[in-house]
Amino acid sequence: MRNAHDKGSSCGAPDIDEALAQMGESFDIAREDLDRLLQYAEASALRRQARSS
Repeated sequence: MRNAHDKGSSCGAPDIDEALAQMGESFDIAREDLDRLLQYAEASALRRQARSS
């Protein structure tokens, strides 16, 4: 499975860990599922930006 960092994104696992630490909460989600969610969100944002440009 490719993660967001593999796709050339500037956000990787260390960034996710830092963001989770800043939130101070725990989430019951597997790292792979979180990575997939972020990939979908990034793809959605890119499609939205392409439509508006």
